[in-house]
Amino acid sequence: MARNYSLDNAKFLLILLVVFGHVIEPFIAEDMAFEVMYLFIYSFHMPAFVMISGMLSKATLNEGTIKNLVKTILVPFIVFTVIYESVYFIENGYLSKYILGLQPYWILWFLLSLFIWRVLLPIVLKLKHPVIFLIMLSLLVGYFDSASQFLGISRTIYFFPFFVMGHIMTPDLLSNVKLNNIPKLALIALIAMNIAFFIYFHEMPKNWLLGTSFTAGDETQEWLVVLLRFILYCISFLTIIAVLLLVPEKKGFISQRGKNSLQIYVWHPLLIKLVTFTGLSQVIMGFSGPIALAIFFIISLAISIALSSEFIKSGTQRFLISPAIHIYTILRIIKN
Repeated sequence: MARNYSLDNAKFLLILLVVFGHVIEPFIAEDMAFEVMYLFIYSFHMPAFVMISGMLSKATLNEGTIKNLVKTILVPFIVFTVIYESVYFIENGYLSKYILGLQPYWILWFLLSLFIWRVLLPIVLKLKHPVIFLIMLSLLVGYFDSASQFLGISRTIYFFPFFVMGHIMTPDLLSNVKLNNIPKLALIALIAMNIAFFIYFHEMPKNWLLGTSFTAGDETQEWLVVLLRFILYCISFLTIIAVLLLVPEKKGFISQRGKNSLQIYVWHPLLIKLVTFTGLSQVIMGFSGPIALAIFFIISLAISIALSSEFIKSGTQRFLISPAIHIYTILRIIKN
C-alpha cells in the first residue's frame, strides 16, 4: 500500500500541538488565552492521533500479530516507564504516584491504550454499532472513580471510539472525501466554532478532555454532564475531520518528520523539563499573552523538529528498544 503523506503531515502537526500543549499547560490558570488554546488543542489532538492509529490498524489478531504488538508497543512502553520513573526518583527521592497507583506514567498511557485497542479491535468490530456502543460505555464508566486511573482504563475507554472510527473510516475514504473539494472556509468555520465554544466554556473541567474523569465536581445535574460530554465527542470529531481535510497530501519535510512522531511523543517531556529547569518559561511569561504563546510555539516547533531526526530514531531503536526486545526474546525462550 502506498504511503499516505497526508497522514504523515497530520501526525507532525498533531505531535507539534501535543508538545505545545504540554509547554503551556503550567500557565493556563494565569491567562485566559492560554486556557482557551489549551482546551482547543486538547479537544482534538490526541483523539486525532488515536483515529489515525485506527486507520493504520488491521482487524486481525494471531500469534504473530501479538508478538509484533509486544515488540513495537508494549516493549517501548516498559522501556520509557523505567526511564521516566528513574528521572522522577532522581528528582524527588521516591517513586511517582503513577507506578504506586498502577497507572501508566503520564504521557505513556497512549502506548498501553494503543496495545489494548489493537488487541480488542477484532472483537469490538463484531458489534452491530461499535462506535455508538463505545461512546455509551465511555459515558457510563466515567462515573466509577475507582476505575478512572487504574492502568489508564478511563482514558482507554474514552478514546476507544476514535480508534474504531478511524479504522472504519480508513485512509482511502479520507482521501476520497478530499476529492470532493469541500470549501476550506467551511472547514475553517468548524475550527472557529470549536474555539468559540471553549471561549464560552473555558472554565469547564479539564479532565473531561483528558478522558480521566466524567464527573463535574460540583452540583451539576448528571444528565447535563452526560449531554456536555457527548457534545465534546461531537466537537472533537468534527474538528478532527476539518483538520485532516485541511492538511496537504504533498510529500516533503513535514511528512518526513511526521513518520517519526512517536519518538517525539516519548522524548519531548524531558526537553520540556529542561526548558522549565533553566527558568526560560518564566522569562517568556513576562511578555504579553499572544507574544508568549508565539514564543512557546516556536520552542515547541524546535523540539519537534529536533526529536524527529533520524539520529534520534536510530539511537532510540539501537540503544533502548532493540536491547529490550532481545531481553524479552531471551525471557520467552527461558519460559518455554
